[in-house]
Amino acid sequence: MRRLAPLLLVLCGAATALGRMWCSRTDANDVIFAWSQAFGAGSNQDTGSVIRGGTGFFIRLMQEAPATRALFSRVNVDDVHSPEFGAHVLRVITGLDLCVNALQDYPVLKEITSHLAEQHARIPGVKAEYFEMLLNGMGRAFPMVVDKFNIDAWTDCMTPVVRAITARLP
Repeated sequence: MRRLAPLLLVLCGAATALGRMWCSRTDANDVIFAWSQAFGAGSNQDTGSVIRGGTGFFIRLMQEAPATRALFSRVNVDDVHSPEFGAHVLRVITGLDLCVNALQDYPVLKEITSHLAEQHARIPGVKAEYFEMLLNGMGRAFPMVVDKFNIDAWTDCMTPVVRAITARLP
């Protein structure tokens, strides 16, 4: 048992350090709750409502950073109500949903964010700042639809997620 004690301490320290890379369990719970309220997880909310809500974030992003518009040319950005653009919005929201719901499973979260980082690194013109703008837009909008929205928990959990996704971007 004495030989195992140092190993257990190292493993516990590594798990704690890995956990700090993302956010606390309490903050993760707050973010998961907020996300569920905002996007209707576990309710009868249909994908149309999710797409409409998500489209608003993209419209604002394109207003704040007009250069992003060109990034969405292959998904019919000229008609943000088109099925192509809606499918893109749903893919983004689904990717974020996977991240949010993995906030308490760090190995899974790391795999998801690594996969998303790899995907986005292949797209010319995508910049980390665009993801940050999208995240900040959500942080500004969520208090309007989420009871007792905790902006500190949102920032503490989602900033590392966005940084992991954008790690390979300029």
